Amino acid sequence: MQLQLKSMQGNSLLVTLIFLSVIAMLTFSAAVNSQLQQRMSHNLHLKAQTDEAADAGVMAFYTWLCADPDHWESEDWDSLINGEIAAHSYYEILADQLDWDGDYVTVTVRGAVKSDLDDLSNSLLRVEFYRSEEDGRVYLHNWTELL
Repeated sequence: MQLQLKSMQGNSLLVTLIFLSVIAMLTFSAAVNSQLQQRMSHNLHLKAQTDEAADAGVMAFYTWLCADPDHWESEDWDSLINGEIAAHSYYEILADQLDWDGDYVTVTVRGAVKSDLDDLSNSLLRVEFYRSEEDGRVYLHNWTELL
């Protein structure tokens, strides 16, 4: 009986080591998967912030267009950067990115999230507005996400 117990003690050690190895691999895999999901959700969060910043830029341009009918005729939009570039998120609309064509204007708006050194994420929208000759109101004609 003693011989049988000694040989079984070696087998139980081997089985225990196999189970521990499998558990360690599963734990490592779960940790790597968790880090990957955290990075992906952070990137989605940054993208949402840049989209919101670009949307705010589109709204600022639309508000400027609607504020005074003479704005359309003058085409005197100055380049605009919302807030300080050192801020966490901002938008910019450069005057050379505007394309005035009769009753249509196409504007390119860049939304960005910035860290201390570099942009973390960017969104680029191209939006076209139409001015109705009948009532002079400004309408959204086309909206395209470029980046």
